[in-house]
Amino acid sequence: MALSYRFLSQRRGIAFTVSDRLTRTEFNSVYTSVITPTFGNEPFFYIFFEFGDDVSHVDITTDELRAVAARVVETAQNKSVRRVSVIYAKNDQPFARSIEWRDFIGVVAEVDVFRERSEALKWLQKRVAEKFGIHVEL
Repeated sequence: MALSYRFLSQRRGIAFTVSDRLTRTEFNSVYTSVITPTFGNEPFFYIFFEFGDDVSHVDITTDELRAVAARVVETAQNKSVRRVSVIYAKNDQPFARSIEWRDFIGVVAEVDVFRERSEALKWLQKRVAEKFGIHVEL
């Protein structure tokens, strides 16, 4: 699988890392097999999503991305916590898809996208500390 994850901050955050390519099947699988069952009844505060520097293509169409985002928005609308998410995507195509994702889920999450990993981490650490008073472990 080209998409891996690890829990952070005592399961209050999660970091995803993409290597090689990201497909709709993998992306959808993470949502249905990791996010929903793990955090269904308990809040989690942040996501760090990282496209490795070798990732130059995302095999997800805009319509497919919109469909997954619609499910995220639907399930997150009833949550009291508006999570903070950051995406690091150095290369053009992953960056463009990340901007689309930000626009699709921005109604239920605070999301930003960066081309520099250090800027993404700095932004995430600052926002999570300000909003939730917890330290981002990466």
